[in-house]
Amino acid sequence: MGEAELDSLLARMPKIAAAVNEFKSEAIQQSAFNALLAAYGFKVAQTTLANAAQAPEITEGQEAEPAARTTIEGVKSKNPASPKPRQKKSSSASGQSFRFLRELDLRPEGKKSIFEFVADKAPQSNEDRFAVAVYYLEQILELSGVTADHVGTAFRMIPEWREPSDVKASLRVTSSRKGTIITTDMDNIRMTPHGRNFVEHDLPPPAKAVKS
Repeated sequence: MGEAELDSLLARMPKIAAAVNEFKSEAIQQSAFNALLAAYGFKVAQTTLANAAQAPEITEGQEAEPAARTTIEGVKSKNPASPKPRQKKSSSASGQSFRFLRELDLRPEGKKSIFEFVADKAPQSNEDRFAVAVYYLEQILELSGVTADHVGTAFRMIPEWREPSDVKASLRVTSSRKGTIITTDMDNIRMTPHGRNFVEHDLPPPAKAVKS
């Protein structure tokens, strides 16, 4: 560049700078600067001019649209989809297999408490304990519909009994193996005739004879 060209460029530089600063993007500023130089007769690389011609003009207050976004209705955007919000775990997935019933009265006035009844019957296995619990809830408390929530609450309230990890599954196993309860409807668990006879006549279990 000759001295005359340099002086001419320096004279026009304030106007060029003012025009370039109207753009926010550095890439567009560079392209605009090169385009203005070419317009004033200064030599600029052809690739730079091509970029300047393709660069969209962005006015103040506007943002460049992502290249991958489509504006035609019905065509999906290529932008990454936003992550879906996490769903809360249901109560069945949180490890709680029954709902604890705080209002369940296991020391009813005028009737034997479940703690006394359990001490009298002394069931040894969980399957026998399920039979005793359902018998007490149905026959002594006279609940109209014994549920897994009632049975689970009874297990939790009796200090000597270990609460099962899955009350409903354990009730079904007891029904299948022992035949003392009916669990086809978990909102209406019932004793079988065999189960009533077992609790009334076979419990507590006979004491084992001590060898001399």
